[in-house]
Amino acid sequence: MSRQIRVGIDPAFRKKGFAMCIIDTEHTAKFKIFNSFLDFVTWSLHDRPENAIWIIENSNLQAKCWQKNAMSVGKNQAASQYTVDFLKALECEVYEISPLQKGKVWPNSIFQNAVYVDKNILIDFKGTEDERCAYQLATRNISIMKNLKNVN
Repeated sequence: MSRQIRVGIDPAFRKKGFAMCIIDTEHTAKFKIFNSFLDFVTWSLHDRPENAIWIIENSNLQAKCWQKNAMSVGKNQAASQYTVDFLKALECEVYEISPLQKGKVWPNSIFQNAVYVDKNILIDFKGTEDERCAYQLATRNISIMKNLKNVN
């Protein structure tokens, strides 16, 4: 069975908070941070990998909203839902996961261990939490994701 390209996306509304990790068939994990959703759209229309699996953290799936951060949460819910809707409109294979389902972002030590075990080579990794989250999503078990998709 051949490996398929996997893309993990941690969308965010804030500038330079929209992170993506593309893991290709050669075990290369390439990272990209977008300044905005529009930058992501422009990139997607011209440079997105064909026949990839897209795993996106969609905070809009989690209705819980904290008063203190309500505006920030609402912006991220919109950014993540727009990302999912856009990729589905392009007929991409998209899997959504809530922040609760994803769990905490891996600390750097666990991230580095996962990269070592996966035998992936990191390209353009700057060490941000958003990038670690995108990698965590890209390495998600697709069988479990498919089961979740069938349940919902």
